[in-house]
Amino acid sequence: MMTSADPSVQDSPSAQASTVLDAAVLALREAAADPERTAELDPRALQALLCEAVRIYSRKLEAGEALSPFPGSHGRGDTPTASEVCLTAVQMLDAVSVEVFELAMFKTWAAIQGGDAQ
Repeated sequence: MMTSADPSVQDSPSAQASTVLDAAVLALREAAADPERTAELDPRALQALLCEAVRIYSRKLEAGEALSPFPGSHGRGDTPTASEVCLTAVQMLDAVSVEVFELAMFKTWAAIQGGDAQ
């Protein structure tokens, strides 16, 4: 059995991607805490990050992984506010031409089909 001390595991593409993601999350947390740093973020990089995060998160849900969208529980410092989530969700829905009522229909349809459209 390989352990994390095994160089082949540490050098794997998944391990390297996790290291890069950890660094990106740390940088984004620091930027989110400081309005000046937030303004300095490259909008295209932020869009690309959000786009790929949505794709990966969706694939994990479709594969049956029970994964909360945010770490921790509601109300903790690392959980976005309801306003932040709503603002982002509305922009994301607009970007893919989905109306709010269609989102509600999708959630209902997924529940009927036995899915867990969270």
